[in-house]
Amino acid sequence: MTTKETDAGADRLEELHKNLARIEELSERLVAAMSRKKALNSDLQGPGQELYTKAASAYVAELVESPSKVFENQVAYWSKALTHYAEAQKSLMQGSLEPPQDNTPADPRFAGDLWAQHPYFNFIKQQYLISAEAISN
Repeated sequence: MTTKETDAGADRLEELHKNLARIEELSERLVAAMSRKKALNSDLQGPGQELYTKAASAYVAELVESPSKVFENQVAYWSKALTHYAEAQKSLMQGSLEPPQDNTPADPRFAGDLWAQHPYFNFIKQQYLISAEAISN
């Protein structure tokens, strides 16, 4: 019985060595492939970390300078967004598949007819414009 366990342990050890050698080989291939990687065109990339850092710094500075203004804007945003959501839910509960009243300004990004006529697309459009207004304020 001891001999069988020892033989099985030796087989496992040999398999472990093979696996470690394979991992080493694949790691070398990965490093070689990464070193040959072409640099990406930074003009085609999204905003970098520095933009988010500046935006967060400006937000914190505004919060410290006038916290009431920031909270008023947040309350106004949530009020508009939730009122719009409640109106859409009320319309759905009544069985009406009509979009709620749309008082949003004209926007060329939403020029298609479905943005005004289809309840789901109209809901998305209005929520987007409410959020955009909150961000710009």
